[in-house]
Amino acid sequence: MDSAAYRNDGVPTLGPAAFSAMFGPPGEDGHYRNVKLGDQGYWWAIVSHRPDIFRPLGYDWEVSSCLLDMYYTGLGHDEATEDDELASQVHTEHTPQEGQAVLPKMLHFNCLDGTPHYYEWEGWSDPENSLTRRWKSAVDYHVGFKWLWLNHAQSNDTKITLETVRDVRFADERYASDTVRPV
Repeated sequence: MDSAAYRNDGVPTLGPAAFSAMFGPPGEDGHYRNVKLGDQGYWWAIVSHRPDIFRPLGYDWEVSSCLLDMYYTGLGHDEATEDDELASQVHTEHTPQEGQAVLPKMLHFNCLDGTPHYYEWEGWSDPENSLTRRWKSAVDYHVGFKWLWLNHAQSNDTKITLETVRDVRFADERYASDTVRPV
């Protein structure tokens, strides 16, 4: 991340330059205005700024449930093969994902503005809603799994280990103290 220690030596860092290059300057409050898709937008800025040390996530990790035409993916039929999935998907031509089916591993519900918990969205009760048709059974499954996991009986052998680390030095502090500068 950006640091005066790196900046003084011209070491490329992640910070304002990466985000300004992709989104323009921040507003008066310091927030960037043109970030699309929340954290995914910031990740793309980081990857674009430093492709020498970061690489894009596979599209499987960047599926927005709200954009039907993002890859035209959804819950498939149980008997569907990866080739079947690939044949129906869009927007992967000339990308690192070309020729590979997008199989969602993380689903972002970043269009449910005003809904504090995605699983409480009132649209889930509308069977005609395209989002409901594509993802409701996955949401039901994961909410049920989460409930079971959070409420399973605790065993008596549960232990908590606490560690205290003193005198923590961040990477830029180590860099500054380890770098020999000409006098």
